[in-house]
Amino acid sequence: LAISIVDININQANKEEVLGTYTAAVHFNIINIKEILKMEENGPHLPDIVVGMFNSVAISTVRGMMFEAYRGTFLHSAILPVIDIHKMLQDRKQT
Repeated sequence: LAISIVDININQANKEEVLGTYTAAVHFNIINIKEILKMEENGPHLPDIVVGMFNSVAISTVRGMMFEAYRGTFLHSAILPVIDIHKMLQDRKQT
């Protein structure tokens, strides 16, 4: 079982005030976990390509969930940007 937690703050462009939040945990059942999971000194590790795939699916799923959850509110027309998950993972490695 792998869980990708997506935590989103919604704010107006160029402003810091948070207008809304959405958090969801997306669960993935990995049938062949023993073939994918690598044990390292600091614990189990999933390859970056697998993490990227899970996060990409999780973010896309949460976009749909947000669209439904905010229907009928002022946030329903909010723009939900597409996120380049591979760039995000690279940026996280550099920090």
